[in-house]
Amino acid sequence: MMAIVCFGEHNHPPPPQRRIPPAVKDEIVNIIKSFGTGEATARRIVASPILPIMLNGKTTLSQEHISLTNQGVINYLIRKERCKEYPHGTDFLGVVHLSEKQCSSNRYIRQAIHNDDGSFVILCQSKQQSELYFHSNEIQADKTFSRTQCREFEINGYCPETSQLTTLSRIFINSESAEAYELAFRLAFSTAEVDVGRKIPWGHLLPFSETEYRIKAILLDEHLGQMQGLGQYFASEYRHKGDADWHIPQIVKICQVHYRRSITRLSKKGVSNGIISRYFKADSLEVCARLLEFMDFIRAQHFDNALIEIQNIAIGLENKYLTNWLEHKVKNPWIFQCLSRATTMMNATYWMDTSFTTNIAESAHAQSQRDGTKLTLVAAIQRAAKLDGRFFEARAATRNMGVPIRYGLAKRNINRAAKVNEKRKDKGKELETANQQTELMMVALSGLTANVSELTKIIKDKLI
Repeated sequence: MMAIVCFGEHNHPPPPQRRIPPAVKDEIVNIIKSFGTGEATARRIVASPILPIMLNGKTTLSQEHISLTNQGVINYLIRKERCKEYPHGTDFLGVVHLSEKQCSSNRYIRQAIHNDDGSFVILCQSKQQSELYFHSNEIQADKTFSRTQCREFEINGYCPETSQLTTLSRIFINSESAEAYELAFRLAFSTAEVDVGRKIPWGHLLPFSETEYRIKAILLDEHLGQMQGLGQYFASEYRHKGDADWHIPQIVKICQVHYRRSITRLSKKGVSNGIISRYFKADSLEVCARLLEFMDFIRAQHFDNALIEIQNIAIGLENKYLTNWLEHKVKNPWIFQCLSRATTMMNATYWMDTSFTTNIAESAHAQSQRDGTKLTLVAAIQRAAKLDGRFFEARAATRNMGVPIRYGLAKRNINRAAKVNEKRKDKGKELETANQQTELMMVALSGLTANVSELTKIIKDKLI
């Protein structure tokens, strides 16, 4: 054995402090857990506004220890903790592992189904959310974007007790097929029925006097897979009533905002950049303006006549975009059937009492996205559980202690409800007046009489 002893001065600086002291490492691990192991990244932690609170006033991690300037060190600690907490990852297998760790008395992840083709469906719905199906007059279904790599399909409603939007079901799917959406609807509705112990009161299947609450309408956009999936569910679950073509026009309404957007996009197709659209293809733009009038028809005959006329005009204009749009609507007749009072088979009272847009669903999507975007599947479900839990905490505070969500909310709700009812009455009167005027014109054109008083008497007799 040999020992070498060197004498002299060290002219180089001391080596950098690359090793993290154990106390600092434990503190960083606690920060990662507090932030959320399933969604944490070094950049998110560094940019988080609550970082100074976690570091007792220090604004950056490098102030805690110089080695933490290297974000690779932080990401290494995140991966290490993620493997401990989620040994099966943060995708579908991680969700299955998370569901097994739930409390059996109040489970949030109710179903996790993986098919042979690689598609999966995950239902998130607590028992409290299931009860909302039996206290809602309408539900709105749509998918949200940017939350995860897969689709988050939400079924939303409105709670008048707290004046809040609420989510009845969250279904995570990675397929846009009709079969996937049928399974999503089936899981959500059947789970609610099992939790409550009775069938969901669908308005088009019940007589008026049977129950106070009933789902009068389901609002959707023009998504083909969602509509077909819902139709397949009703056709298989209530086949004794009728097929999908019988159920859909009686329970579904198409969002009129989405319909307007489709017309707006149609009017801009074929228009070069920099050209003002109103000076380009004026005839086609006039047809698009007339397509918007479809939402206001209340007589099926008027609707059919207008559609035939527009189809003939489209053929004469040789506008392929307009022709393709009309052919798509003919191949999928449920769009027009659920758009207008003239074509729907829904009860007239239900049609006027429910919404004409999916604004509730869109607002619910915005709430979800404020809780985080571009999340892992596990992190998105955990965030969703907290968001849905906050709604029921607020509802309990309102019910038990009389604490409103915001000041002046009760008075505001009364005024809002009065204005909504007034607008609906005005709209009904306008439609009735327009219908009477149209009937007068038709009678006059038929040559029966030209006297206004006689025309008015004929219309009154017809209405009676």
